[in-house]
Amino acid sequence: MVEVLHEIAPAIRPGVVAALGRAFRSGGWLVIVDETYPTTLAEARLLRGAGFAGTIERSTFGEGFTLLTTQR
Repeated sequence: MVEVLHEIAPAIRPGVVAALGRAFRSGGWLVIVDETYPTTLAEARLLRGAGFAGTIERSTFGEGFTLLTTQR
């Protein structure tokens, strides 16, 4: 997902990410590049709630972008 997550309304974001989780096979990778959010707690809740159980790697780059990766 590149520059998509922030465009999804917060109220429906968990459902959209959960649908992604259901579409992935076990071990499949999710890669997100998006605008930087101020906290990682919300990201972890969102991804864990969608069934992504892998380590969540988070790094920032450029001027305000975040790279998130995890596995199903």
